Amino acid sequence: VGPATSDLLYQTNLKADYADSEIDVKTFDVIMDDLKVIAEAKFAEALISVPTLRVHRGDETWLNGRLRVPLATEVEGAADRFWLAEAPLEVEIQSVAIPLVDLAHLSGSEKLGALKISAFIQGPAAELQGDVRLQGTKIGVETDQSFPSTADLDLGLLFGGGSMSLKGEIRHTHLQPVSLEANLPFQLKDPQALAEAPLSGRLKVPPSALDFLVDVVPSLREIQGKLAADLQMLGTVKNPEVSGELLLDVPLVRFDETDLPRLENTKLQIRGTPTQVVIEEAATTFAGGTVTMTGGANFVRG
Repeated sequence: VGPATSDLLYQTNLKADYADSEIDVKTFDVIMDDLKVIAEAKFAEALISVPTLRVHRGDETWLNGRLRVPLATEVEGAADRFWLAEAPLEVEIQSVAIPLVDLAHLSGSEKLGALKISAFIQGPAAELQGDVRLQGTKIGVETDQSFPSTADLDLGLLFGGGSMSLKGEIRHTHLQPVSLEANLPFQLKDPQALAEAPLSGRLKVPPSALDFLVDVVPSLREIQGKLAADLQMLGTVKNPEVSGELLLDVPLVRFDETDLPRLENTKLQIRGTPTQVVIEEAATTFAGGTVTMTGGANFVRG
């Protein structure tokens, strides 16, 4: 079988027993080419359990996981049965570095790299604690250009005790490691309260050399300089406020065209807040003269 809009075909095998209001799924397999998903599960009044969840590609095991979701029996409604259960929920997932190119043929994309996932979540539904990790190697898309379009990334999400924190790093061949972090209260049961919860975050790009632009911009012969950025996020999840600073310092730019003057001592410093953007410094020297500019813009909230 398979969707009418896709050439992808898959085979499904299911074997289950039903007795005393309990469904015991002894075998559930989904096979797509050499990709195979295997699961076992039990559905009872007080528990949903998936003790076995595996994903194989050929002879290699890509992912192992298990799931245990207790349910309260003395209340009505699926949501209340989940949130009011006193027994601990458990979710565990571990994968190897899965090559995205092997998944690309399933979606027709050109994604490159490998992705590794691990997750461990436990505790009563109203007091969940978790640790989720995502590691990517050479993540990107295939291009015809020599300029690398891939990057490595590490992301970690910790939650529990009423708070949640996200930390990560993105690494590209031509940039210093870009770091990001965010913190906010963790109120899974009350999404409306989460929308109004205070948010703090930061994205930082350390000073990174720009000489790689020679391989990207055909008209450039030489460029010496660095770019840096530091952005902060405050406000709430519903209405985040971004502020920060962008710095560009380029002592020299030379072009292939001989009739184009070279640029020297080019500097740009921009500072932004939720209500204004200020050009604190903008200057460049060419053809024996210097051009400078300052200014900004204010934003009025409706």
